[in-house]
Amino acid sequence: MWVISVRNRAGTFQHQRNIYRDSVRIGRTADNELQLPNDRVSRHHGRIDVSDNRLVYRDLGSTNGSFIQRKKVDAPVPLQIGSVIEIADYLLTVEPDPEYGGPTHITVAPDHEPITTPIEPHDRNLTWPSPVELLTTIESGVLHTQHAHQLIEEERTRKVDHEWSQLLVAVTKLREHLKADSRIAALDISNDHREVSAKVRDMRKNGGFAYLILSRGHPDAAKLDMNEAFWLREIGAEDLRFSSAREALDAFVRSIGQHIAYSGKT
Repeated sequence: MWVISVRNRAGTFQHQRNIYRDSVRIGRTADNELQLPNDRVSRHHGRIDVSDNRLVYRDLGSTNGSFIQRKKVDAPVPLQIGSVIEIADYLLTVEPDPEYGGPTHITVAPDHEPITTPIEPHDRNLTWPSPVELLTTIESGVLHTQHAHQLIEEERTRKVDHEWSQLLVAVTKLREHLKADSRIAALDISNDHREVSAKVRDMRKNGGFAYLILSRGHPDAAKLDMNEAFWLREIGAEDLRFSSAREALDAFVRSIGQHIAYSGKT
C-alpha cells in the first residue's frame, strides 16, 4: 500500500492519505479522491495511477500545471520512492506505507493528520528505510520547495514589472496633458524609473505647494518590498500602500486633482 503525504511550500506537514484504488484523482473540488482547496489548483488537476506496484502521475490538462523534479509534466511520469509532485502551493510525496508489507489497492484516509502510536520492535517485523533514500527524499523536498519559491517570486516580479511599466506610460501621457498647466510645477519620472514625483500648487500649503511621491516599493526602502506593493507619499501626510499599480495611480491622480482645485484655473 502507498501513502500520499501533503506538505505546504515551507515543508510543513498538512495531511496524509492512503492509496487503495487503482488511481487517485487530485483536484480542487470535492469529487476528487484527494482534494486540494486552492484557487490555483484546477477542478481535476492530476491523477496517480497504480498498476503492478508501479505508480504513474498524469496531469489532466490543468491550468497552472504540475511539476516533478522541477520539470513541468507534459506526459505521464513514472514515480520513484520519494518523488515530489508540485501542485500550486502543495508538495505531494508518494511513498510505501510502512504499516503494510507492500501496496495492494487504494483508499483515502480522512482529512486530518494520522494518529500514530509507538510500535514496539517485538510487535511486528520492521523494514527500516534506507538512509540513502531518506537523505535523497529530504534533499529533494528542500530543493523543490526552494524552486517553488523561486517560481513564485519570478512570477510576482514579472507581474509587478508589467504593471509598473503600464503606470509609467500613463504618467507620461498625463505629464504631456498637464505640461502647459501652471499649477503643476513639476511632474517627473526618476532616472531609475522607480519613482514618480509631483510638485502641485495648493494655496493651503505652507510655501504654496504640495509634494507627492509615487513609488514601486516604499520610498525609504524600495528594495525591501519592491515586488510586494506600491506606495504614495504626500509630504506632511501618512504614507499609503496599494497592492496594484492601477490603484496607486488612481490615488496619485485624485490627489493632484484635489490640490489644483484649490489653485483656480490656469
